[in-house]
Amino acid sequence: MPLNSKKLVTAGLITIILLGILLSQIEIGALGAALGSINPLYLVLGFLLYVAIFVLRAIRLNIILEGRVSVRVLLKILFIHNLFNNVIPARLGELSYVYLLKEKGKLPLNYGISSLMIARIFDIIGIAFLFLISFFVVKDLPVFVTSCLMAVGAVLGLIFLFIILLLFYNERFLSFIENMASKTRLDRIKYTRMALEKSGETLENFKIIKSKHVIVLSFLISIAIWFLASTMTYLFLMEMSIYLSIWKIFIASGIIVITTILPIHSVGGFGTIESIWTVTYVALGVSTQTAIASGLGIHLIIVLYFLILGFAGILMMKLDKTTDFNPLRPKLELE
Repeated sequence: MPLNSKKLVTAGLITIILLGILLSQIEIGALGAALGSINPLYLVLGFLLYVAIFVLRAIRLNIILEGRVSVRVLLKILFIHNLFNNVIPARLGELSYVYLLKEKGKLPLNYGISSLMIARIFDIIGIAFLFLISFFVVKDLPVFVTSCLMAVGAVLGLIFLFIILLLFYNERFLSFIENMASKTRLDRIKYTRMALEKSGETLENFKIIKSKHVIVLSFLISIAIWFLASTMTYLFLMEMSIYLSIWKIFIASGIIVITTILPIHSVGGFGTIESIWTVTYVALGVSTQTAIASGLGIHLIIVLYFLILGFAGILMMKLDKTTDFNPLRPKLELE
């Protein structure tokens, strides 16, 4: 069986197993009640926030690419990329962005790969920043939960610091880390070598950034992106009668986003996201049944949003006479 087919089968099995476990813990009516409790006006507001997030993402990429591709074109690319990335499991949907940037943006493949990697890194920096601030603001958590969050915060803090130093000091910082690893013999450890190799790849991707102000603007936009995303979650939870402070939502969002880098992928994120969501929100004081129902409900709303924007992006691309767009071509050409 081809590698991609194995990934698809594995993702399907993970989805079925995790959803089966989650659904066995709640009454089916709880999911309907959670969705039915949301005022339609809040669904519209949530959709507008979702669109605003993608406008900011397009602006951020325009800045990273230093204006080589317009915000309008990037927005269409991101709509389609988000659809493929959510529908196709095992991260295979990422290829659509690289392909579309090459075809529509007329940029080499390395620009697509590098800009996508940089955007992902800024996402981690943005949510890590909000998580770390929230950790010091929130005080009413059990000791065990606080201890766990402290460990997560320490990891995020180190990642945040490492990326910032790598961004501003480039080869000098990486050489310093490599020398320290060599002197302490940590470079003999497999995972240390892998981390150094990934750091080198990341540094290569950063080379398309020619100005420090690009870093600062991208950082600020990334914070705004995750602020809007957390605000959307906050509004939906409030409509479901789950009253948590926005600071706790920042903490939950940070944990959920960071855990998505784990090599466990399902179809459309179903099962994996809800599992992490449930554990996180139960730790923050939400009941298990309510956490599962709210996680599934909000995920279904997000699916509706990305389907609308994704097909709108495909339609806009089809109507654009300058691009012979075939949504099946990215996977075929980049394999």
